[in-house]
Amino acid sequence: MEGCVLLVLDVGPDKLRAINALRLAESLVDQGAKLKLFLLDDGVFAAKSNQKPPDGLEGLNLGQKIEGLLQKHAEVFACGTCLLAKGIGEQELIVGVRPGTMADLARLTLESTKALVF
Repeated sequence: MEGCVLLVLDVGPDKLRAINALRLAESLVDQGAKLKLFLLDDGVFAAKSNQKPPDGLEGLNLGQKIEGLLQKHAEVFACGTCLLAKGIGEQELIVGVRPGTMADLARLTLESTKALVF
């Protein structure tokens, strides 16, 4: 598959839209897409390490989904300004998630053949 898909996630773990976005991301990577994921606003909570969903909701662990994407060579960025606003330090991020800037998001958008926003 040619090109790159940019997926922007701005909803937090309390929305099923977030897990569905990451499920789609996984399917895209599995089908050969070069994926870039940029987390904005409450979406940065998905990149927080050591997530522990309540009993019965373990399948909604966004951190595990992001770890899986990273293992499949997707690139994952979390908005640095959003991290600051939400009180999340870089040391709290899943290993491999990089803080990003609007300049990074602009570059990723220009490099991508498709952009999806959740």
